Amino acid sequence: MKKKWNIATNFISILLIGFIIYKQAPAVLNNFKKEGSTLTPQEYVDLRTNQKVDFPSKDLRDRSLAIFWATWCAPCKVEMKRLHQSVLEGKLSPDQIYAINSFENESTIRRFIGQSPYEFRFISSPYAVKTLDVKSTPTTILLEGPHVSSMSSGLSFIGIWRAEQYLAKK
Repeated sequence: MKKKWNIATNFISILLIGFIIYKQAPAVLNNFKKEGSTLTPQEYVDLRTNQKVDFPSKDLRDRSLAIFWATWCAPCKVEMKRLHQSVLEGKLSPDQIYAINSFENESTIRRFIGQSPYEFRFISSPYAVKTLDVKSTPTTILLEGPHVSSMSSGLSFIGIWRAEQYLAKK
């Protein structure tokens, strides 16, 4: 009986892993394709402060991080809490972080911002979502000026460390 249980468990595990790979493969492949691409800097309104901000920076010396998120996305909230903690610890500057949500209406985003402690720049950029073909949330990109250096989707155990190391370099 135990042998049958192990076979069934292994079979279900293999199916589950296969399903996850099947669902994530397009996003992962897209991320690799988009690394090295360039975004055209545009002016946006920061939904938290109502001030105008440029995203991404035109200056190649400016490094920044953009996280594509949604209010209903639990992994997004985890990533944003990690970024916030790094800001509180002085490892990251909130001016280097752009939280981009083009998946929901502005009132939903503003309600979330009003209830959150985050000091990031919150913008809506359908252009960036379309240009980078963002397929899932959270998707995090590291930028050097307007150039995409790295793009990854989902939770990452080393993502915050990578962000801290990358943004600390000048």
